[in-house]
Amino acid sequence: DNMLFMTSNTQRLRIDSDGLKFGSDTAAANALDDYEEGTSTPDFANADNSIVTVNHYHYTKVGRLVHFEAKFTVGSNSDGSGFGFSLPFNQAGSRETVIPAISTRSSPNNPFSFVINANQSYAYAHALQGYSGTNVEYQDFAGSVILISGTYEAN
Repeated sequence: DNMLFMTSNTQRLRIDSDGLKFGSDTAAANALDDYEEGTSTPDFANADNSIVTVNHYHYTKVGRLVHFEAKFTVGSNSDGSGFGFSLPFNQAGSRETVIPAISTRSSPNNPFSFVINANQSYAYAHALQGYSGTNVEYQDFAGSVILISGTYEAN
């Protein structure tokens, strides 16, 4: 069954078994069929979760797009492994996404961002002195706050 919504004899949207479609579009691939808001407690890669305090971690998922915002406080006795945290949904295959972030850290004061690799469920901190496979370590953020906000496409 279809529900059509019209104004001035013009179809504005339809709701059918595929989801919500706008205008006169009938393609299943264009249907909006998912919306979710939530909070999450991430898992921290390569380290004991106790070294990072999650001040907040919220997300909104509309269709395949996931927007998230987080604030982390890293303990002063931090690990030497690459800083990474789990995402609420896996990154879509064949894509790589760079998510900007800021921190209160003073040393090393090199710019960084988080990278989500194709079909992965973790974002890892990377230095911005050229793209490389080397992650920024937890100890580089010891005693600091990290703020991150970004959007990526989920599977």
